[in-house]
Amino acid sequence: MKKKNYCCILMLLLIGAGICTSCNKKDAQKPDEIKADSKGYMAAKKDMMLTYTITKGNEAGHSYIWHVTDAKDSAGYRVASSELLFEHNIVVYSNAMFNDEKTIISGSNMPAIYYQLLDTMSQQFNISFVHEEHPVTTVIPHHDQLNTVVSGQATVAEWHGKGEDDGLITEQDYEVKRLPAIIDSLDHIQIGIGEFDCLRIRYITKVANKITLSDGVSSPQTFENNFEMSETLWVAPGLGIIKSEEVAPAGISTTELTKIEGR
Repeated sequence: MKKKNYCCILMLLLIGAGICTSCNKKDAQKPDEIKADSKGYMAAKKDMMLTYTITKGNEAGHSYIWHVTDAKDSAGYRVASSELLFEHNIVVYSNAMFNDEKTIISGSNMPAIYYQLLDTMSQQFNISFVHEEHPVTTVIPHHDQLNTVVSGQATVAEWHGKGEDDGLITEQDYEVKRLPAIIDSLDHIQIGIGEFDCLRIRYITKVANKITLSDGVSSPQTFENNFEMSETLWVAPGLGIIKSEEVAPAGISTTELTKIEGR
């Protein structure tokens, strides 16, 4: 399992994760001119399939598919359920809905990737984990969008692990915190499949990782690795995320929408 690939995807979904937003082509209406009969900021047609590919970074070339499994009208909203299909048969589920005024995205619990990452670490380091996930809800208005806070600050994941191997006790504490996400620009961008007018959403993710090693004889040794990642999403009506960029100490990773089926 390529852990860095799944960690990058985890950061993206955490949110966003779970963010399921979208963009329109150049000849369509501008993001700040959304009309009441426009599609929401989500892919919302049953059996629609969006292919995303990492185009820059250590995991360039890896892809995943966003598949809309169901779409229906309910209580004044258009509601869509989706599954994200990754390599190694990993599946992550999410839901979103919209009406004339706003799009609401429920961040997925991401059990597949999250738990497989923890399982891999457990096997490598002989550690048992307890963990919590806190999905983020994102609300995107269809009018007066610039400088809107679409989700607040939140701790989106945290875990504690403890294990013993040949008398060496290992404890790990890990926390992922996301700062408020803001629509900071109405952009026009070009990617491989075309040109799009988009909302640009930005936020900072903070990761705190602490590992303590002890043998019951010597003084415990503690190692900390705390860092920040800058996350940018380009989104607009009817499709979903068309581009995302993560800037972290390990480098820059870019993911783009590379194929649309069933639109």
